[in-house]
Amino acid sequence: MVNLPNLPAGGTYTLGAHTASGAPATAQLTWFAVTGQPVTGTVQNFATLAAGQSVFLVFTPTQGQDLKLALTNLSITGSTGNAVQVLIDDPAGNTVANVSCVVNAGVNCLIPLWKLSAGQYSVIVSPPDANSTISFGASLEPNVNQQ
Repeated sequence: MVNLPNLPAGGTYTLGAHTASGAPATAQLTWFAVTGQPVTGTVQNFATLAAGQSVFLVFTPTQGQDLKLALTNLSITGSTGNAVQVLIDDPAGNTVANVSCVVNAGVNCLIPLWKLSAGQYSVIVSPPDANSTISFGASLEPNVNQQ
């Protein structure tokens, strides 16, 4: 997974790819646009349209802000897997959270994010396998239960 910075909407882009050994190979590349942006205090619903697809989100905190990302009403269809994987990267591309959220009726997945840097963070929520679709609500809340 390559998480690119925001690129201008217009223009031409070229992607170069090669194997480590230099031997010929084939590959399939899929481009994904950011799916949405969770809003502080408001639950927004997200769902994948195809099996194996991930949901891509972004949010932009202020310097030093303490937040928690809440995933609610998690649902997985087409799989016996019972958890989604949540990966959160900071503006520099460093992973700040890598969490499995288990689907359990009435239980929300809360991911604390402390002392955030200013800038755009990316969130990728992935299904358990290539056969499943996912849906959930997402919101950002102030994290007042800091440890």
